[in-house]
Amino acid sequence: MEYVEENFGLEMVNKMTENPRLASSGDYTAVGTYPHEELFQYLSILSESSGMSIEDIVMLFGKLFFTSRATREPYTRRRGPKTIS
Repeated sequence: MEYVEENFGLEMVNKMTENPRLASSGDYTAVGTYPHEELFQYLSILSESSGMSIEDIVMLFGKLFFTSRATREPYTRRRGPKTIS
């Protein structure tokens, strides 16, 4: 939801989490597990509300996620080209 708030605003987060079709009612914790179907529902709502395709939303999220991860955890990046023997 942090991604949605930063890129689409708090109003969009509220619109997504107040969806009555969600089994979790939009209540999440960092240690919980949730049905993957809810992710698809969120993507559909975000796509319909923003006018962006689901593919574009996932691509943007992936770019932001991996850029952020590489910044926070530089030890996970490989140096130089990866070769296969």
